[in-house]
Amino acid sequence: MLRIKLPFQIKIYILLILLYVLLIHFTTSQVNSLVSQRFLQDHTQKFEGLKILFHNLLGSKIQSIENEAFLLADHNPLRNALAQMENAVEEKSYLVQWLPGGSKRRELIVITDKTGRVIDGSITMKTGDQSTTIQDSKSIQEILTPWRQQLDLVLLGHESIGYIKISTAKRNNLFAIASVPIINKQNGQDILGAISLGFPVDQSMAKDLLRGSLLHVGFILDNRLVATTFGIEKTIEFSDAWDVMPREKRKEIMYKAEEIDLFDEPYLAYANPLPTYGSSRGLYIILTSLKRAYNFLDQLNRSIIGISLIMMLVALVIAYYLSKRITAPVSALADSVSQIAKGNYNVDMAIRTGDEFEVLGKEIQNMAATIEKRNQEIKNYIQQIEGWNKELESKVTERTKDLEEKNYRLRMISEELGRAYARIDDELKIVGELQKRLLPDRSFEWEGMTFRSVYIPNGRAGGDYYDYLSPSPNKLYILIADVSGHGTPAAFIMGIARAMAHTLIDQQLSPQNLLTQLNIILSKTLQSGEFITMFLGCLDLETYRFQYASAGHQPPLLLRSQSGELEELGVAHGLPLGVMNEADYDQVAIMINPGDRLLLYTDGIVEAFNEDKNPYGIERLLSLMKKTKNVSPDDLLESILEDLEEYVQHPLDIEPLEDDVTLLLIDFYAPEKSAPDTSTSISLRTDA
Repeated sequence: MLRIKLPFQIKIYILLILLYVLLIHFTTSQVNSLVSQRFLQDHTQKFEGLKILFHNLLGSKIQSIENEAFLLADHNPLRNALAQMENAVEEKSYLVQWLPGGSKRRELIVITDKTGRVIDGSITMKTGDQSTTIQDSKSIQEILTPWRQQLDLVLLGHESIGYIKISTAKRNNLFAIASVPIINKQNGQDILGAISLGFPVDQSMAKDLLRGSLLHVGFILDNRLVATTFGIEKTIEFSDAWDVMPREKRKEIMYKAEEIDLFDEPYLAYANPLPTYGSSRGLYIILTSLKRAYNFLDQLNRSIIGISLIMMLVALVIAYYLSKRITAPVSALADSVSQIAKGNYNVDMAIRTGDEFEVLGKEIQNMAATIEKRNQEIKNYIQQIEGWNKELESKVTERTKDLEEKNYRLRMISEELGRAYARIDDELKIVGELQKRLLPDRSFEWEGMTFRSVYIPNGRAGGDYYDYLSPSPNKLYILIADVSGHGTPAAFIMGIARAMAHTLIDQQLSPQNLLTQLNIILSKTLQSGEFITMFLGCLDLETYRFQYASAGHQPPLLLRSQSGELEELGVAHGLPLGVMNEADYDQVAIMINPGDRLLLYTDGIVEAFNEDKNPYGIERLLSLMKKTKNVSPDDLLESILEDLEEYVQHPLDIEPLEDDVTLLLIDFYAPEKSAPDTSTSISLRTDA
């Protein structure tokens, strides 16, 4: 890194120059800000008053020409002349001269018949002090073509007031026009024609209002600049600037005075809506040049900079004198410190200034003596540390050997724990395989029914259980159960519940009585906090009457084929098995129809949580069953599992849920039965 060595005196000069540059910059910025704010405040107040005055005057004059138009439309000679024209009777033109105040100068007056054809009129176009009057009917007809839509409304019997740009080859003016229909008094309904009065807003109003000031006004119709109080060349340039102006900038000048660039110089602009009547929409923009204000700021800045430069020269002279008195003792101190850095601590600080530099010299001399003393103490301490290091190395060697022996014993223990865990895991795999063998086939077709099931345990083994058994040719028992807890203890309890259920089902008890008997047995077998939820149903294979009861289990879902309705098979009473010795269980009977679909499930699916700790819920399962009511049983179970994995955001075969998940789906259809063998009970299992 390049370093430039400069004398202290030069550094002081540079520092002073930098400080003055910053001071000048800060001063000019503050002055510019204050003057600009004051200028904007003054002009904003002036613009506010001017736009309100202009708005009121314009509205008042529009009201005046509207009232005059109504009076002229009620003039009988004018009405009679238009009626005679309608009846094909030739009438002399120049109707305008017949109207009251014919000698009165009107800047725009136009009379049309009922078809909108101009009969007579006069339009005076202004540009500065020059004016041109147009009295030819055909020319007036062409000039008022943009007004045709409003005129059509007038010829239907409505008055109309609005703004229109009237252009000729040399002049453009923005006119405010009031038009009223001329109605036949004989029937009070026929429209004989229309009379329109108007005046150029940009010339008659704006220029007179701003005469003698530096302000100008521009007029916007349908988002296009149509006229200004500038000359024609500046109006064209202003129009181009308005067309490319961003929409956000146009909105800003509606609410406050904003600076815009026009004619290669800054202008302050403030807009306000024109007084609106009918469908006309427009703005008028008040503008003033900021060039004189900026020139004033430039002169003010040059004055501030000139005064600041003079002050800086005076400060440099004072700094030169002061630095001379400072640099001499500083140089002597620097030489002494350099000798101390080289190891020469016997220095003589011969500084006699009588101020802080003399005190500093004495302190440096005392510091040199102290450093020499400390150096000797450090040498003695280093020798002592070297002796301690030798002793420490011996102790570290002994400690390292002891740690190596302990690490070896820990590795042996870890390997033994690994082997023990592997044995336990193998045993859990065997338990899981045995449990799966206790469950019926996942896919089965029998007696007009299709059985499909899914079983996903939380670990190697789980506490969910389902079964379908037929102890006699005309009965089919269907059950699903969920043991509290997970893992091997839950799987063991499930095995006990399965054995008891098989024994009681062989006795062909009703679902209500069977759950009552199971509860009595399990309440004596299970420990406190252990319980089983179970849904048990019995289907009569002759009548398809389905009786069922529930011990606190999730209600199965029955999809009716005929109506498409989805029912929950719930009951009013039914505590889980093993909670109390005495418990009541309700029994419900319904009819199963061909095409119906029954879904039994455990709470592992509806209580599965996503990342936001929200459960999957029964409503989502109901909605999915309705959407997939026409798919096959295999496709339905696959859709449920895919939706569950999408909800919890992980695959179930890699990362199981916190609880076991079991689904049992049964589709009923009209069976093609053969005579059943009634000599023995049949089981719907191939491995039990």
